[in-house]
Parts: sequence; structure tokens; C-alpha cells
Amino acid sequence: MASLKLWIILLLGLMCTVRAGLGLAGYIAPEWVMGSFGIDPAANPNMAYMVRVWAIRDIVIAGLVVATLALGWLDRRLVILILGCIAIELGDVLSAGLAAASPAYDAAQGVELATTAILALVPETLALLLLRRLRRGETPAPAGA
Repeated sequence: MASLKLWIILLLGLMCTVRAGLGLAGYIAPEWVMGSFGIDPAANPNMAYMVRVWAIRDIVIAGLVVATLALGWLDRRLVILILGCIAIELGDVLSAGLAAASPAYDAAQGVELATTAILALVPETLALLLLRRLRRGETPAPAGA
């Protein structure tokens, strides 16, 4: 059971690092983030505002997950937060797909846009599966069994 808790914390820590790191970068240096996603800051001067709106969302979500873990709430509250994070990531992947289908981006840029969401989606999903196993009182089968 303790190892499941550790894996959950590590996976969600990875997700929070990705989410908060990108959020902080976007809030502090929106033009740099825009450039890394292929958006010309000079051609889109108002886009820095939108990047900061996105960035603060990710900073707050990471903070909520960290606070929930710090309080030891490996219960429904954490499940609800993770489900919300997964929904956001799936929306981001869908948005990346729509961007790739538009004339503004090519397929490679669409993959690049989706990558950041996937980097958070994978550990969130794994943490959710482990959390559900923990809540059911199940332990993983030993290797080779």
C-alpha cells in the first residue's frame, strides 16, 4: 500500500512539474512560449494575454493537486481533481488536433502542440488507476505471478 501511495505521489508530482513549469513559463515569458509553439508574437500582440490566461489555469491546478496531496487526501477529492485534469488534457489534445487540421498549422506542429498535454495526461491517468487500486485495497501482483 505504501508503494502505491509513493507511485501516486511521484506520478502526480511529475504532472504538476510539467503543468506548473509550463504555466510559470507562460505567465513570466508569454512571448517565448508563443514562439516555441510557432506563434509570432509580433503578429499576435494580444496573444500574450491568452497565454497568461492558460498559464494561470495550469499553475492553480498544479497548486490544488499539490495541496491535496500535502493534506494527505488520497480520496474522492483527489479523484475529482485528477478527473478534471484528465478532461482538460483531453481537451488540449483535441484542440491540438483541430489546430493541425487547420491551415494555420501542419501535422508536425499539431503533434508538438499535443505533446505537452500528453506529458501531463499519461502520469495523471496512471495515478488515477493506482489511486483506484489503493482505494479498493488491492495490491499489485508480485512480478512473475
